[in-house]
Amino acid sequence: MYLNYKRFSVEINPRELTLSAAFRPLHCCEEFGFLRNGAFSIRSYDGAKLDSESFSHVQEEKVLAVDRIRWKVIFSGGPVSTPELEIGCEITAHAVLFSVNGRATATLTGDLCWSNEVANTFAVRSDCHDSILRTGIGPAIGADDDALFDREQDKMLLARTAGTFQLGFDWTQETYTFRYTHGIDYGRTLEFKVRENDLATRFQIPYRMIDKSHHFATPPVGWMTWYAVQFAASEEVVLRNAEKLKELFGRYSAKLVLWVDWEWCHRCWDGQGEEGADIFHPRQSAYPHGLKFVSDKLREKGLIPALWIGATNEGRKNQMLLDHPDWILGKHAMWCGQYWLDLSNPEVLEKYIPAVFEQILKWGYEVVKWDCLPATLEMNSLFHDKFKRPERSPEQVLRDAAQAARKTLGPEIYMLSCAGDSERDISGAMDFFSAARVGGDIFGWTDFIEQAIGRVMRCYMWHNTAFYNDADNLIVRAELNTLERARSRISFYGLTGLPITLGDPLEKLDEARVEMICRILPTVDVHPRDLVSKTHDSTCQILHLAIHRPFAQWSVVGVINLEDEAISRVIQLGGVQVKSVMASAESTFSTETILSFSVVLV
Repeated sequence: MYLNYKRFSVEINPRELTLSAAFRPLHCCEEFGFLRNGAFSIRSYDGAKLDSESFSHVQEEKVLAVDRIRWKVIFSGGPVSTPELEIGCEITAHAVLFSVNGRATATLTGDLCWSNEVANTFAVRSDCHDSILRTGIGPAIGADDDALFDREQDKMLLARTAGTFQLGFDWTQETYTFRYTHGIDYGRTLEFKVRENDLATRFQIPYRMIDKSHHFATPPVGWMTWYAVQFAASEEVVLRNAEKLKELFGRYSAKLVLWVDWEWCHRCWDGQGEEGADIFHPRQSAYPHGLKFVSDKLREKGLIPALWIGATNEGRKNQMLLDHPDWILGKHAMWCGQYWLDLSNPEVLEKYIPAVFEQILKWGYEVVKWDCLPATLEMNSLFHDKFKRPERSPEQVLRDAAQAARKTLGPEIYMLSCAGDSERDISGAMDFFSAARVGGDIFGWTDFIEQAIGRVMRCYMWHNTAFYNDADNLIVRAELNTLERARSRISFYGLTGLPITLGDPLEKLDEARVEMICRILPTVDVHPRDLVSKTHDSTCQILHLAIHRPFAQWSVVGVINLEDEAISRVIQLGGVQVKSVMASAESTFSTETILSFSVVLV
């Protein structure tokens, strides 16, 4: 029996008790079979197995209503324990429902195929607002997961039932599976619903699946000048730390990135610039041989050169701005510069922005950090009345600039948007960036809690779905962290699969801190298991990383004390197997299956 209503279709064989279901995506002409190899298993009230042959009479009914189609098959003349059984299907514009009525226990199993590539499908909880950050590697599945998310098409398949529903994964067939148990209850149904353009609609973002053409299959690992040495950065400092980076971590990561940050064209915070230095010319006092010399040397050492850029402003007027004064939107001194570009001007988008990023390519840099985006939005609003095209919004012209930069760089260059003040600048042009810094500076422990943990919790639904979340530099030096706080920072980055950009003078790191960093290298392909925005617990942050491989499964639990005093927590694990616990306390746990454990964090 074939049933169709609008974009859903179901095929049911009432004799064999098998079924399949399909869905036609928006603006698509062909159906996509999402439920395959579905099969009912029926047992009577006293536990006997039943099939269609257990009944003497079979009758089908189909009704086309105004807003749905209903079908059911009625089996009668059965055994005393189950004299009659009814299996039904109902299709609306929004869902497919299956039901079973009778003195029997029904179980429905099958395969769920929800994307063109299974690697783009994640098992998730459709609605979860606790403070636990749940992450996964591979087809990780939790007991409460009730949905599959396709990051390629930004669509979610949700299961709704009062019965028992459990997702699984078949490694031999490389497909997700499900098992639904109805139970002896006349009011239960299993409903499959679809949410298309899920993240785009719920968060009002220009969603596009993460593009890994930059060849970082997992987030990059490296070292950056700013947090480590600030304005003392120079050619000599960069190359010395490049040697140390390779020495300490070269055997743990095949791709190491060295980031030359904003000091290459800034001498201090005044935003006034330095004579002879601008977006096209580095400070001669710090980089006497130029930036191409530095990138060449880094490449010789086997490192990937990365460069900071502030393409929307200047401290001093470079030659292009002197030649085209109408490209300047206004003058307003901030830490990063004082002359702001009119991004609504087509000439700026067609000539200036490409020239800035073409220069980066000529210098040989393969990774770009584009900073000052929140400040750019602020200045676009301040001077909006001076726009060449005032009909365009501040966010739209920033998107235009990001698009122009991406067109110049091509898809192979890893481009990080920097300084996430709000979701507006973090996500406004996310479809053109490879990664986004999601918070502010994180030198101190309180800053780390609010601007790293807090911001990652808020934005983690976009990590490895739309782009990589970047929580800024990983800082572990003793000057700013006790050993346990360093362990907590490292654990947070490792369990969430964030980019790891070290922000300490490498020669000053002690052996214990280096060893802990090595434990989370190389970075791994971690994805979210809750596609909602969350807030951290004010005293204790719990992370749960589920790892599913063909040969084994693990649950790794991270527990971070956010307080200055010792606290105690009982953690419910729901019967999962504890393989490792990463926390800011020394504790030992068995690998036996347990329901909960208590831990004291100091």
